[in-house]
Amino acid sequence: MPGGAVEEVRSPQGTGSLITHGFDTARTGIGRVVVAVQPRGAGATFLSFDPARSVRARWLNERLVYIEAWRGRIAASELVFDSLERRFLYRKLAHYAYAVDPRCADLENRTGQSDALPK
Repeated sequence: MPGGAVEEVRSPQGTGSLITHGFDTARTGIGRVVVAVQPRGAGATFLSFDPARSVRARWLNERLVYIEAWRGRIAASELVFDSLERRFLYRKLAHYAYAVDPRCADLENRTGQSDALPK
């Protein structure tokens, strides 16, 4: 989504919204992406992903948001965010190096740390 694009997605019942805004600071396709999560009757929470090649966010229900943030070709963060409690319920750093090089099949087991993810 970097490149200045803005996308708004309403929750299933239309009570909340997600607004995703991408910024391509170097014209490389990799930049910063900000996701604004606003449930009904509450203020917005802004989540920033920097660097990010692409970020996809979608509502799971009226409360939970699934976010997939690609940091590069083979690394992504998968997150589930509770929009009312304003906290991450699930955070996982996903490596897909094995898709590029089969010798890296156990990379996630060796380096599967989620401490680099937003809290």
